[in-house]
Amino acid sequence: MSEPDVPSRRNTRSLLLVEDEPLIASGIAQMLEEYGYESVRSAHSYADAESAARDAHYDAAILDVMLSTRYVWPIATLLRERGTPFLLLTGLNAESIDSEFRDAPVIFKPFGERELVSALNALM
Repeated sequence: MSEPDVPSRRNTRSLLLVEDEPLIASGIAQMLEEYGYESVRSAHSYADAESAARDAHYDAAILDVMLSTRYVWPIATLLRERGTPFLLLTGLNAESIDSEFRDAPVIFKPFGERELVSALNALM
């Protein structure tokens, strides 16, 4: 299997990473930095994610479907309205994806780094 395309280090890509498990978020952010993504903003709570999505522009976003006990659909709607492409991460089944977002790329946990990077690169 070939390596996923790595973004150019001369082209800073800003990413919003919404993941409520800080250890998982840290691992994903570190992996993305190794693949050349230079600006990763992590949000670990629904309120922080909503604020981040509203107050800044990102080239793309990675959204964990469930933050604690709350789905991210309003945040996904906000990102869509702002023209920010996103992909969804979930440890749940495919039926957990709201019908409004079934067209979004979905990565099921556990996932490999190549799977995530390839899906992210396809968004941009």
